[in-house]
Amino acid sequence: MHAPVFYSRRRTARVDTPQGVWVYWRYAGRDDTSRVKNLSVGGLFIETKRRTILGAITKIDFLVQEGQIRAEGVVKHVEPGRGVGVNSRQ
Repeated sequence: MHAPVFYSRRRTARVDTPQGVWVYWRYAGRDDTSRVKNLSVGGLFIETKRRTILGAITKIDFLVQEGQIRAEGVVKHVEPGRGVGVNSRQ
């Protein structure tokens, strides 16, 4: 018996984050503070119930003790009521 094979378009693996990883992010003229569910080299999934527009440019500040970590991204995936997938802006 063969195990099913699942293919992904992802270039890098996701890593689930502990409950303590949060970001302050700005998009489409709005500000929000949200938990990061998982992240990878190319992006992250932010948990939020707020409506977000596909293609919105985001500015992200990670809220960590190690210092200031900032990034820009683009909303590439929206799951209404759950959150958004953001890829790094290139």
